[in-house]
Amino acid sequence: MKSYLKWSDELTIIENDLPPHSVIASDPLTAYSITAFTSHYVVCTFDQHAPPNDLRLEERVQAARDILSPYVPMSRTVELLLGHRASHVVVNDRFPRNLPLEYWSMNHDIFPAVRQKFAAHPELFELVYAR
Repeated sequence: MKSYLKWSDELTIIENDLPPHSVIASDPLTAYSITAFTSHYVVCTFDQHAPPNDLRLEERVQAARDILSPYVPMSRTVELLLGHRASHVVVNDRFPRNLPLEYWSMNHDIFPAVRQKFAAHPELFELVYAR
C-alpha cells in the first residue's frame, strides 16, 4: 500500500490520545500525514509544502532530521525538542522502501537505532504506542 493508510491506526491514536494541538517531531512523510489528518502540529513537513515566506524552513527540517538521527546526542535532541516546543516524537518505519528526500532519507536500516535512541531514555520519553 502506497498511502498514509498504512499508518492510519497511528494517526487515529495521535489524534485521539495526545493533548490537543500537540507539536510532534517526525520524518517529513509522517509529519505531512499528521498535519493533514489530525489537529496537531509538527516541527516540519515536506520543504515544498511550506509557505513561501517561511524563513525558518531549513532550520526546522534540519531539526526534525537531527531529532530522529541516532547519531545526534540526546542532549542536542532534547534541546531541539524544547526549542521547537515538541512534546512528542513519532518514529515511523512503515514505508514501502527507503525514501530519499530533499534534506534527508528515511532508511529502514537505521530504524532500530532511532527507536533505541528514545527507548534508552525512559526518564525522558514515555512510549505511547508501539506496533
